[in-house]
Amino acid sequence: MASTHVSRPRRAAPTASPWLHRVLFLCSANYYWSRLGEELFNHHAPAVGLNWQAFSSALQPSPSNLNRGTMSPFVTEFLRIQGVRPLNHLRLPLEVTAFDFETCDLVFAVNDVEHRAALETRWPGFAARVRYWDIGSLEA
Repeated sequence: MASTHVSRPRRAAPTASPWLHRVLFLCSANYYWSRLGEELFNHHAPAVGLNWQAFSSALQPSPSNLNRGTMSPFVTEFLRIQGVRPLNHLRLPLEVTAFDFETCDLVFAVNDVEHRAALETRWPGFAARVRYWDIGSLEA
């Protein structure tokens, strides 16, 4: 049986990029909060002189999440209202990989209660370096 999640294209190693630092935003599906974090961060970082670039990934993508589409319409509408033109909104949700953890300087999981256990189970070697926030879920 074929895998139900999207394979991730390899990202360039940090040394091949003009960015000095990388931040990773994690949420369950990479459809709402992590995508919003990625887009807002990448929009505002250059304006304040940060040499950082954000990426986002899912901890546990499911076929139902992938079938929703590329990024939540709520997120794209919020970004539009804020005057932010999303740059990475056409890609499907991506599942986090060891490469993501290894190449990011800072990692945020957007919901402590929901994500800490998943990280400690699936990524025990990386869970301790994640910073956990308390942002609630959105229901589609």
